[in-house]
Amino acid sequence: MFLCKGNKMRNIERLLTLGVVLTLISCRPEFAYATASTHIWAPSTDTQAYGTGHVTADVYIPTGCNSDGSRPEPITNSGLTFGILPFKKLTAEAGFDYKTGYGNLDGYPVYFNTKLAVPEDSYGPYFPAIACGIYDIGTKPDKTGYNIIYGKAAKTVKLKDLSLGRFSAGYFWGNGKLIPAGRC
Repeated sequence: MFLCKGNKMRNIERLLTLGVVLTLISCRPEFAYATASTHIWAPSTDTQAYGTGHVTADVYIPTGCNSDGSRPEPITNSGLTFGILPFKKLTAEAGFDYKTGYGNLDGYPVYFNTKLAVPEDSYGPYFPAIACGIYDIGTKPDKTGYNIIYGKAAKTVKLKDLSLGRFSAGYFWGNGKLIPAGRC
């Protein structure tokens, strides 16, 4: 359910988020694009075009149970990302996410992100897309400051007019105190 009984603060936050999203879309429908700049929660090599924005509105519903048999809360992610460089061969975006469903971490729900990229084929037909960035920059360093830094390359593979898909490879690292080894 969108609104929660007895949780006035959360209801206000949700209504404000919905209001901002609807205002942006209704005032400038060309402003909102459906092009994702992530693959699920892993960053892609794509960025939002300069001067455009992307509204994120995702809900992740757990399929398993906690160790005590209870069901975990769904994780919601709302946010805005904007293209910030006007160049064709070097692009960048920056934004923020408002995430809930993390239990006691819901008191610090804002996370920031940014990415610098060179689009695919920028320097010839065999040139891959390349990106580097940082995401999940939390507002509470010892609780939500995951600070995940990454680098990634991707290339679309075609057989004449048939696309075989886009293949990606990359590497990341982050705050080892919050991301234990072997958990990712």
